[in-house]
Amino acid sequence: MNLQCAIVVHTQDPLTVPALRIPLHAGNTPYRRIRRWEAQELAEEFQPRLLRYRLVQHQQVTQSQFDCCDFGPPTRLLARILGASVEGMPEVQRAVVDALVPLDEECKTERSQGVDAVVLEALLVPCHEGKPEAFVAEIAELANGIFLGRQERLELSPKAVGAIIREHLGLCAERCAAGYRLMLTENVRRRIHQLAAGCDVLSLLKSADGCPSCLELQVPKTVRYPLPAPNVQQVHQVHESGE
Repeated sequence: MNLQCAIVVHTQDPLTVPALRIPLHAGNTPYRRIRRWEAQELAEEFQPRLLRYRLVQHQQVTQSQFDCCDFGPPTRLLARILGASVEGMPEVQRAVVDALVPLDEECKTERSQGVDAVVLEALLVPCHEGKPEAFVAEIAELANGIFLGRQERLELSPKAVGAIIREHLGLCAERCAAGYRLMLTENVRRRIHQLAAGCDVLSLLKSADGCPSCLELQVPKTVRYPLPAPNVQQVHQVHESGE
């Protein structure tokens, strides 16, 4: 995954990933079509500027270490892309982080209420109870109980839960006489906790007593900003040239 590239999408449908949404003018809004020669003039004016900016900033952008570890994965990726594009300007990068905080909170709320998050929340129950295994049917019952407690009408069958565990979470449940079960080894428990943290599962807001996997997740995160001061001379040159 190239963390330095952004994707531009033009769509009328809602996006399922964090994005900076720019509303366009309504279709019936009058506007003036530019002619071919006008478009050529604009291209001749701005393309050299964009090229010069790219050449001046290319090394700084590609070597940018800007990161915001407190954000969830999708918003963190967006922050890295936007922060790298203004490398050398810490104040602007901090403004980018501040602007993305509401979006990150919204995304965390949506992820924590998703089907995968609820199944992971159900899987955390046997992990914290110290059970060596978890049956898919029991996980389905726990997940449906969570939905019911949150006044959700969704209900998952054991088959649907098994598919989520296998296809979405990448965990392998084995068949036995009593049904399908997931062996809760140390590595599986750690993986469940990591996936749950990525989905911002609500029950992880408070770590379970004596759970080593919860303790691993409580390691303080740091927000990494570039500390060197911006190159003032270079910034002035760029600004004076109108780029």
